[in-house]
Amino acid sequence: MKSTVRYLAMATMLSMAACGSDDSVTPGNLTQAEVEELATAIFSQSFFDAMTLNYGPGAQSPEGPALAQYTTTVETTGQCPMGGQVAIDAFVDVDQNDDTGAGTIDFSVELIHAACVVQGDMGTQFTLNGDPNLLFDFLMSSDAQENVTFSGSISGAVAWATSDREGSCTIGYEFSGNSSQNGFSFQTNGSVCGTQFSESFSFSG
Repeated sequence: MKSTVRYLAMATMLSMAACGSDDSVTPGNLTQAEVEELATAIFSQSFFDAMTLNYGPGAQSPEGPALAQYTTTVETTGQCPMGGQVAIDAFVDVDQNDDTGAGTIDFSVELIHAACVVQGDMGTQFTLNGDPNLLFDFLMSSDAQENVTFSGSISGAVAWATSDREGSCTIGYEFSGNSSQNGFSFQTNGSVCGTQFSESFSFSG
């Protein structure tokens, strides 16, 4: 499933960056374009944090093929790409057939940012602090043919600061999609920093 995860991460970040933008200012003193940058950066960092946790070894089935099947919790601190940290409290449920690659991964991750610096796709740098936290839920299912379906949500609130502004942002949106060797589709809807949005994206490979 590792190649699927890499493909999914790249395609999802691309899809979120494809949203339209304008220069209108939101109540949080961020432009629409900056809100989209912040949403993309938060999703990308949350996805990266969830996918790079050290979950420990999977169980071995005494009969039949090897299985990675376990439930675990992880409490750790991750380093943000441009400085700062994020405290991570995760619950992970894995059920995967290592011989075929088919299976599911279910994440429920609490993220508390501490001077965590992330950069949007247009170059804006945001320093994030928990206000109080973000909750990232993600369910991914893959079959033996590299077909993947996924769904999830991000909710909570975060304090943000740019080089000349600061504020607090409430986040609540859901996403879903699927990918295969033939293409990728992604849908999301909800609210970021008081801005409602609904987007969809797809491409053929």
